Amino acid sequence: LSPSVICSVLRADLEANFLYPLAGPSLPAEICEATSQVPIGPGIGSCGTAAYRGEAVVVTDIATDPLWAPFKDGFLSHGLRACWSTPIKGRSGQVLGTFAFYYREPREPNTLDRKIVEACVHLCAIAIDHDNAQSRILKLAYRDPQTDLPNRAAFQQQTCNILKQLS
Repeated sequence: LSPSVICSVLRADLEANFLYPLAGPSLPAEICEATSQVPIGPGIGSCGTAAYRGEAVVVTDIATDPLWAPFKDGFLSHGLRACWSTPIKGRSGQVLGTFAFYYREPREPNTLDRKIVEACVHLCAIAIDHDNAQSRILKLAYRDPQTDLPNRAAFQQQTCNILKQLS
């Protein structure tokens, strides 16, 4: 729908207070590596700042925006000149991650970009909320909720796994 745009999805780890890549298939490998642990906070590019503020951050020119000062060289060297990042929020309003559009020229998002991002952020929120719920269900199935110690089901599963390895 928007061929000149490169997008990425970063997922939030709120306990560690950073973002890590979930998807960014068109981003150069060096950029994916640079975004492997993006701190959540003010002045941390578009994504770290968007997750911190809980609102969209539009940077029309990475070269001159103070949010990008520490990081701009790596992104500019790959031809990424502008970045718009929107927080992905779950049902509870908690930030689950960020959805970013990168542009190869200094610019701001147009109406089509905004509609695409709105739809994608909504779908990402559903997917991440679902994944979080599945993880919680799995944890409750094998761990005691009060002590967080393995329960009987976890013990039985571990025992079966060990016996299979010995066979």
